[in-house]
Amino acid sequence: MDEYVALVDVDDRRLLQLIADGCSVAEAADALGWQLRYAGQRLQSLRRRLKVGSTAEVVALVIRWRRA
Repeated sequence: MDEYVALVDVDDRRLLQLIADGCSVAEAADALGWQLRYAGQRLQSLRRRLKVGSTAEVVALVIRWRRA
């Protein structure tokens, strides 16, 4: 699991926390002062780096990290 945490920077964590807490990507982007397109690109990059196919899988990883 540590290998995944190393692939996620502070901005990624902020975005993922908001999404894991129930925000839509648009709401999370707004809360972070980002454009929706930029937030979507960050999520797409995260999915590639973490080798998962969906945002739901990324959120599941965040939830597991919270419990660890």
